[in-house]
Amino acid sequence: MKDRITILIPHFQTLDAIKLCLRSIRRYTSKEHPVWVLDNGSQDESMNYLKDLSWIRLVESPHPNDPAVSHFRCINDVLGEIETSSFLIMHSDVFVHHSGWLEFLEEKLSSGNHAAVGPCHKGISPRSGWMFWRFLRNFRPPQHKPGLPTLRSICALYQTEIFRNTGAKFFSTQGEDITHSANEQLMRNGHTLLPLPSTTLRKFIFHS
Repeated sequence: MKDRITILIPHFQTLDAIKLCLRSIRRYTSKEHPVWVLDNGSQDESMNYLKDLSWIRLVESPHPNDPAVSHFRCINDVLGEIETSSFLIMHSDVFVHHSGWLEFLEEKLSSGNHAAVGPCHKGISPRSGWMFWRFLRNFRPPQHKPGLPTLRSICALYQTEIFRNTGAKFFSTQGEDITHSANEQLMRNGHTLLPLPSTTLRKFIFHS
């Protein structure tokens, strides 16, 4: 499992989005990486759809859905079960559109032996005229704390052993990204993070 990446996707009642997300992962991913969908109590048709997919692992979270905490709780619950050397947290409304996306993130992660790599912008839009204005708006993504790189949870890759050894956990208060506290913990332990701009990642993924 050392050459595989565990993909973790929190989910709650987004049937259309999770369909596109999973189909895009399967189409543009060269290796059979473990894909875990972490459901937070969906009661719609998405559960029937997910249960019919033999190539994913559906994890039904014991926590009732709460937008403020469900996203990070369901990820933290499974971190101890990961057997791959790295793991990716990903939103259900992120869509892959180019092969080599995961290899690209792997290469960036290992290039400087970083603890994590991921987007520094909230939105990753397709190439279009209005993309230019979004790029200008996000050109300098706000820092959560001075000196702490912004690395967002929409599609972030972490080294499993480093993450565990530092005791990092995902957490959010007051609407901040769930990665902030984990990233701060990693940096306190001497590890580096590599944020990537939307202009780099839009070749591989979309996120509205």
